[in-house]
Amino acid sequence: KPLPLTFRIRQTADPDAVKAFQSKLAKISSDRIRPSTFALLYDDNNCSRMTAPAYQATCSKAALTAEMKQLLLVYSQNGVVTRQELGSMLPVTALHQAGYLKQRSSKVCLQMLDMCASPGSKMLRALELILTGTATAQNNTAAQQKKSKRAALLVANDILESRLEALQQAVTRSGMPRTNQITYTCQDATRLELRAATSGGNENKALSAALLQFDVILCDVPC
Repeated sequence: KPLPLTFRIRQTADPDAVKAFQSKLAKISSDRIRPSTFALLYDDNNCSRMTAPAYQATCSKAALTAEMKQLLLVYSQNGVVTRQELGSMLPVTALHQAGYLKQRSSKVCLQMLDMCASPGSKMLRALELILTGTATAQNNTAAQQKKSKRAALLVANDILESRLEALQQAVTRSGMPRTNQITYTCQDATRLELRAATSGGNENKALSAALLQFDVILCDVPC
């Protein structure tokens, strides 16, 4: 059975733009798109019921009206919403809930590696949570988020150059602030050597040995 269409609101999006999107969605979606909730088990004995900043179609993609598709297209291009499956949201949300997406100290930045990063939805979700610092930070202004001092170094690796290029394009399209915290590598993850990388599309000096001590490592191996 095909997976349902799901999308979420970016937590770094401008609050006024979010309200505008939600207002338009409520007017045209009828009962075809609804908010999505899921149960998240993130500790041995602690299960939290939380509302994801996500929506789920109750019909097939083909049954969505042209107006709905256009609304999603426009607000995807301006960085307010992004298409992402719920199963892709869960790993990063679990890491956040368990406290793994926080700086170790004010002087030591969070270091995260995504070994099979393309198409980048998990990496971008992690960056959102790191920048906002909370899963309910939509009340923050965009200016406050851009001034955030919460530093991180996120290493996005993929084995194929074409997939890595698609990832970099997705990051650019996202319109998110501080994407320069993402460093890109194109290597076989089973033989990963973090000695040279590109950051923001430009050649970067060798990564330090400290980068081998990651706080978080994601590995969602392609089928």
